[in-house]
Amino acid sequence: RRGGDVWPSWLQGSAVNPPTRPKETSKQISEDFATGWQRYCARNPRLRDPKALPLLVRQGVPQDLRCEVWSHCLGLPTPSAGSTAAAQEAVGTSDTEELPASILDVIEADVARTFPNDKKFQESGGPESLRQVLIELAKQDKELGYCQSLNFIAANFLMVLSSQEMALAAVRQLIMKLQTRQWYTDGMRQLRGDTAVLEEMVRERLPAVHQVLTLHRFDFLFVTSKWFLCLFAATLTDEVLRRVWDVLLVDGIEAVFRISISLFALHQESILQVKSEDGLIHMMQDWQPDCSPEVLIQNAYSPSLVGSIGRLELDQRRKRAAEAISNADARAEMRATQLRRGGVRPASVLSRQ
Repeated sequence: RRGGDVWPSWLQGSAVNPPTRPKETSKQISEDFATGWQRYCARNPRLRDPKALPLLVRQGVPQDLRCEVWSHCLGLPTPSAGSTAAAQEAVGTSDTEELPASILDVIEADVARTFPNDKKFQESGGPESLRQVLIELAKQDKELGYCQSLNFIAANFLMVLSSQEMALAAVRQLIMKLQTRQWYTDGMRQLRGDTAVLEEMVRERLPAVHQVLTLHRFDFLFVTSKWFLCLFAATLTDEVLRRVWDVLLVDGIEAVFRISISLFALHQESILQVKSEDGLIHMMQDWQPDCSPEVLIQNAYSPSLVGSIGRLELDQRRKRAAEAISNADARAEMRATQLRRGGVRPASVLSRQ
């Protein structure tokens, strides 16, 4: 934990089997959060304790306050009831002529496979709203364009913020907040770098798990491409996903790594029993955490499991990893160019790798 943090008693305990939080009704939890949220908002922003909101959010944000809390975390205005229709119309009238047909085809395919079993999303016009948000996102940011997995992020925002305009702004703000733009551009350099950072963290905190994964030559990109790109929306569902996003929107990229380590810890027993590479891949493909959001988040912030992840240290690790990936790519491209030009014999190229 960060120096000086005071952990609630129910967050203290063993790593993988944290203590059970004293039982409270959903009404009590909602009332407790509402009181704490009102107190937090009433304080002068310059005098707010930076640890107060993260600790409050880990208790769980009530559904009726989630739009307000998420908007606050992203620095967005909370939409009023009267502004929603106008916002929907503003994004919904987007012209598609500026976009290549190939991008429109990918967007159309992804809209069809986004939360197809979510009845509320499907019946409330979610697919059409999502289509308009993704088209507008691709139009407004030509460099980013559209990358698969952004559909899940935009759809999750649509279901909570209930506004196309807000969802569009939220996607852009979230990418900026997490500093993950290069997950989707520039050869996914930052994603590959963050994959290396996650592997280091698993080795440090779950050495037995890392040993098995290394034994079976497991590529961590197999899970980060699924977990990171869509921020767990393809692995977690419903309220578990919302609760994870509650902490993610407050704590930023740190929470992405914390939740990932928690997922590995929760599957530690299964991983240690794997006997082959194929068995490991099969298990990873079907990962569906069978736990409450409380357990997942308690593990993620457990002092004995994850411990401290300093913001500065994490930034430096990510930067070093991304630079290493960039340098490796540059060397690989140089070798490939030399080989194409006939300046280096294949055996010579291979000997340098």
